[in-house]
Formats: sequence, structure tokens, C-alpha cells
Amino acid sequence: MDQVPIQKTAQNHSAGRTTDGALTWGFFPNPTPNTPNTGAYTNYMPPITVNVPRGFYTTNQSISLACVDPTAEIRYTNDGSEPTPTSNLYSTPISITSTTVIRARAFPTQQGFLPGWISTNTYFINENFSLPVVSLSSTDFNAIFANGGLRIFPTSNTSAQTNNFCLNRTAK
Repeated sequence: MDQVPIQKTAQNHSAGRTTDGALTWGFFPNPTPNTPNTGAYTNYMPPITVNVPRGFYTTNQSISLACVDPTAEIRYTNDGSEPTPTSNLYSTPISITSTTVIRARAFPTQQGFLPGWISTNTYFINENFSLPVVSLSSTDFNAIFANGGLRIFPTSNTSAQTNNFCLNRTAK
């Protein structure tokens, strides 16, 4: 009998033997229930580290991104969207001068690895709130809260690239 520790996988991915009867295990972006496994990946890329913690700041911030794998290609967005292989390629610190969501991800440059987990950080620059703040990052807020009992109102400073929203709980 085999025993394997359960590892975290991305949504709609699976983990299993690389091929039927193999001793090695891998990750599959396209699960194949009840059929032989094909197209295994060794692992996910390591996570991104960020030099400045998310939070509230009264001055501009310089954000550095890093990955322990020197072959990783770090891609990032500053509009709340998920990084893709064609997103901005990180090469120098990112200057943050106004409230911004930075999302970053390590992409493999060698075969056998899947993109890493997405790092998401919101930097509030010169923002003052009297109530606790929850920062949500998504390209589709309506899908998240369609039946969740929250009403979403765009704030007056919402631009086409930044999704800033004020959330109000509705009575049920």
C-alpha cells in the first residue's frame, strides 16, 4: 500500500502518478479521471517574496519582487488582474505613488514546472478610513458576490484600470 502526503494543487488540477504504475508523482493541469495519466508536471514554481508588506503608507513605496528559483520569470499586474505569461516582466523595483494592487507570479522557463501561486498585495497610499478596510482584488466582483448578500458601489475615484469598491452588507 502506498502512502503519499497530500499537496496543494491549483483549482481544477490534480496530483497522481506520472504514468500508470510509475513510482514518481506529479501534477496535472488537465485531470484524467478513470483514464491513464499523461502530461505530468514535477511541481509548481516557488512563491514570490515581496520586500514591502501590504498595508497603509503615507509615502510612496518601492516594491521589489523575488523568487528563490533564479530561472523564474516574474510577471506582475498593477490593475488587480491575475498575472499571465504576457503580463509585465519584473526587472526593477515597482514605484507605487497611489493606492495600487500588485499581483505577481513566478512562471517557469524550464520544462516540467507549472506557474507558482499568485502573490497579491494592496498598498494604500495616503488613504484615511475611520472603519476597518477589506481589500478585494478581482476582475469580476459581480461573480464573487452575485448571491452573497453584498451590494457593491464603485467609488468616485474608480478608473478603468483599478477596481476600488465600497461594500455594504444588505439585510436578508
